Formats: sequence, C-alpha cells, structure tokens
Amino acid sequence: YRMSINLKIFDLRCFIALCAHKNFTKAAEEMCISQPPFSRIIQKLELEMRGLLIDRTTKSFTLTSLGKKLLKEAQQTVEVYD
Repeated sequence: YRMSINLKIFDLRCFIALCAHKNFTKAAEEMCISQPPFSRIIQKLELEMRGLLIDRTTKSFTLTSLGKKLLKEAQQTVEVYD
C-alpha cells in the first residue's frame, strides 16, 4: 500500500491521538472536535487506506497491521510539519 496524498495532516494527527489515548472521546477532545466528526475522520482514513485500522471486534483497542503501518507513517509525516 502507499499512503494517499489526499490524507490531511489534521486527519493524521487525529489518528495519532486515537492511538495514544486508545479512546475516541478522549482523542476527539484533544483535537478540539466533537466525537461524531472525529469518528468520521477515522472512517474516512479507513476508506482511503482501503482497510480497517482498528480491530473493533474486541473490547480492547487493537491496531490492525494496516493501522500499525499508518501510525508509523503518520508520525513520520507529522514530524516534518512540527
């Protein structure tokens, strides 16, 4: 897979926040947006990446292999803009 250039830095920051908090509500609060639009951003990322980023079948927060790859690339990309 290749990271799409359509991914916005804000969207990547949202995904990084989600991975850090392991909680949609807390991550949305960090990004200063409400939870429903935050969830839509994560869904959009999954559509653009053409796969699930988070395993939603368990009660715990688990990144899929695609999610782990995106997290690594997102961190590297965002670092350039900090």
